[in-house]
Amino acid sequence: MCNDWYIKRFLMATQLDVDNAFAMARDAMRWRKSYGVNTRSDADFPIEFYGAGAIFPYCADREGRPIAYLRVKIYKSFPKFSDYFKQFFIHIINNIDTQREENGWAMVWDLTGAGPSNWDLSMIRFVISSFRLYFPKGMQYLVIYGVPWIMTAFVNIGMKLLSEEARNKVIFASKDQIFSHIEPSNVPDFMGGKCEQNYRDVPKEVVRDCRDLGAERGINSDEIESVLKFIDKNNNV
Repeated sequence: MCNDWYIKRFLMATQLDVDNAFAMARDAMRWRKSYGVNTRSDADFPIEFYGAGAIFPYCADREGRPIAYLRVKIYKSFPKFSDYFKQFFIHIINNIDTQREENGWAMVWDLTGAGPSNWDLSMIRFVISSFRLYFPKGMQYLVIYGVPWIMTAFVNIGMKLLSEEARNKVIFASKDQIFSHIEPSNVPDFMGGKCEQNYRDVPKEVVRDCRDLGAERGINSDEIESVLKFIDKNNNV
């Protein structure tokens, strides 16, 4: 993991302060080890995490950068599964970050149809701190798409948590505006695009499901069934 770009990104994040860059890179490497980032594989996550299509890597933007999509209405915090979804989120981001290195990547957060029940401040804080501390200079921009009026106040709260540099990377878009950043042929169908790539594809090595994960981690059956019911409800959206 320690290559020229890995060092360069921390120097850039600290305005070329060598001591701070070293400390930041060291802490990031320790986190990667303790969090299992370097050793985790697709098979470590349940089938439903992929099949839900809540977060997934997808086709490139007009500059050739890969994009990770987060469909907020398909996300909901379930306390017993929260840590595992955070691990899954980092797994997706780490994969595209590793592939692109200094060329960077982008994110699209689709808020179409989202409501207060999909808001999770803990997850927002986790994403912001992870990007800032462990993946600096990786994300080139974030498109926030289709914000319903009921979510405006929540989005404003999230924006206040960002640094000025991070806020400058946020782009608000609606409907056809997304196509100025991504070719329609690379945009998923739920955003009006024409791409036919399956964003709910389950890697062939993934064989466990949420019930298997629950049994391994001692999660009670009621919590498991609540997760499965939520995923099933959003299976065709």
